[in-house]
Amino acid sequence: MHSEVRPVEGAAFSAATGPWSKPPRQRSPTVRPPMPSNLTKPGAGVHPGATLVPSALAIAQEQGSSGRELLTAVTAGFEVMYRIGRATMHSNERHGFHAPGTTGPFGAAVAVGHLLKLDTETMTSALWIAGSLAGGLMEFARSGTGAMVKRLHLGRAAESGVLAACLAADGFTGPRTVLEGDAGFLKVFCSEWDLSELTRGLGNEFTSLNLCLKRFPIHMTAHTRCRRYLSFEPRQPR
Repeated sequence: MHSEVRPVEGAAFSAATGPWSKPPRQRSPTVRPPMPSNLTKPGAGVHPGATLVPSALAIAQEQGSSGRELLTAVTAGFEVMYRIGRATMHSNERHGFHAPGTTGPFGAAVAVGHLLKLDTETMTSALWIAGSLAGGLMEFARSGTGAMVKRLHLGRAAESGVLAACLAADGFTGPRTVLEGDAGFLKVFCSEWDLSELTRGLGNEFTSLNLCLKRFPIHMTAHTRCRRYLSFEPRQPR
């Protein structure tokens, strides 16, 4: 991914990746997701560490945002993304779509929108746009080949959130019923959904307080086997 972005612009420095050729702001997050990808929240198909943190880092660096502003943006993005993920009932993956690639653009758009200080109407427009940028197929898991695209799904979600927020800031709009419409996100990407999950406990329940940090940077279903394998390692004498 680095080699694909490198020729776009002249040499520059990125605090997250070091010196290399700097891409436009909307492409920058594409190369960053592998770093924090083990931050997750089971049960909703969201990976905030890979889909919204890179976006927020890129824009916070560009805007000169404070640490508090960055954390607030990440938290807001996650809360929105998790609610949308919960509303999918995780059926988007049963329907053949890679969940983080579908929910990620929403969270990233909110995080970036907060850092760009978008007003309420413009922030909402960013979400309307983000729905049209969702995507990612699960075939890599079914065929057992081509799993590199899994990283691409997360990177593109992060990139799409930046694009959605920046387009909204310039006056671009999307469909107001992007989530619940007959041809909207939930009915297209999911086989089951629950609209009430979008607002359940809103303002009172903050799911970001229960985020998980994976012990190993691999899929959670492989953690038990990994721990078992490590238990066979010979103990070093003290």
